[in-house]
Formats: sequence, structure tokens, C-alpha cells
Amino acid sequence: MITQIYTAVVAILSIHDVDQEVKEKALYCLGYVLGHASDSLAAETPKALALLFEKVSNEITRLVAVKTLNFVARSPLNIDLTPILSNAVTELSTFLRKTNRSLKLSSLICLSSLVLTYSSLFLN
Repeated sequence: MITQIYTAVVAILSIHDVDQEVKEKALYCLGYVLGHASDSLAAETPKALALLFEKVSNEITRLVAVKTLNFVARSPLNIDLTPILSNAVTELSTFLRKTNRSLKLSSLICLSSLVLTYSSLFLN
């Protein structure tokens, strides 16, 4: 069942002309699937993380994607974010210079989560 949900969400996020609210809800759903069931989707996790990072880089989906990334980073499943970690930290850091207050705050919260969860990776 999780695989079916994941497949449906990825299909929605891959379509470019989907309604903005549908895209946002699909991003949140992707975060919930990763945060609670990524162990069941081990083979798909790198692809899902790449898709999530793509949405972080997109100006339209940026805020929701940052919140979703924060949720995934705080998951008790200790999801391996190393495939996107360096690029995500760089991208999130650039958002701190933006004028959008919500984006700044969400980026700070996400960066804090990443540092707390993956602190050993930052020391190397």
C-alpha cells in the first residue's frame, strides 16, 4: 500500500501543470511517506530525496518543500539524507538572505534539524 501511495505522489509531483495546492499537498504526503515508511521504500528513497530537493530549488514549491524536508530530517527513522545534504544546506543558507519571512524561518528551523540530526557529518 505504501508503494502505491508513493507512486501516486511521485506521479503528481512529476506533472508540471498541476494545481499549486495539489502540488503542495503531494509534497507533504511525500514527506509523511518518507518520514514514516522510508524503511519500506529503501530502493526509492534516493529518488524521492532528489525529487524533494528539486522542489526545494523551485521558487513556487520552495516553502512547502523546506517544511517537508524538515519533517523528513526529524524522522525517527534516521533517513540517510547524505545524497542531498550538502546541496540542501547550501540552498537553505541562500534562503536566509531572501525577504520572505516565512521562508527564512522555515529554512532556519530546517537547518537546525539537519545540524542536530546529522552533526557528525558536519564535523568531517
